[in-house]
Amino acid sequence: MANRMNRLKELRKRDGISLKKLSGELKKQYKIIVSSSQLMYYEKGERQPRNKELWGKLADFFKVSESYLLGYSSEPNVNFSPVKELKDDNDKVQKGKKIFQDYKGEEAVKKFENDVLLWYTEKYSDIDDENPTPSFFADNFKNQVYFTLAESQTFNNYISLLLTDFFSLPYNDWDRIALMIAGYSEKLNKTDED
Repeated sequence: MANRMNRLKELRKRDGISLKKLSGELKKQYKIIVSSSQLMYYEKGERQPRNKELWGKLADFFKVSESYLLGYSSEPNVNFSPVKELKDDNDKVQKGKKIFQDYKGEEAVKKFENDVLLWYTEKYSDIDDENPTPSFFADNFKNQVYFTLAESQTFNNYISLLLTDFFSLPYNDWDRIALMIAGYSEKLNKTDED
């Protein structure tokens, strides 16, 4: 997959448009004022735009989805539906899984899910036939990871990428990650209430 922060540059080069011309077109077509030097920083991933609408306008300008521009999707015209439109928690879990898969690949998803099960099996190896089982804990943890990934898009798109990277760490780091997930979940809930 192409570097997420260079998709803007790739699209600009594809269409043969300079940073200066892109700046002018954004002003002309969308009434958004952004300098060519700011656009250069965004291309390199060195800064993030304050105006969160900018990514949507850039995606519209290049005729691709915002998800593709930001690196969530490898398909130029497939966009993720906003999380607030998803009423069912299971839909949010599936959305989070899709974010993970598009960013890291299908093999990474399998490895992550296997690592989670392995971690809980080792952690709760003394459980015999009692409920809940290690797989119960593992399934709940995986679902919370995916749910948090999906919800993080309402808080900040880039938290999804950060969290996805953390979820790809070896399973012996899961204790630290579990605490992080809980912390982000609290922030996301507070954001929804505001």
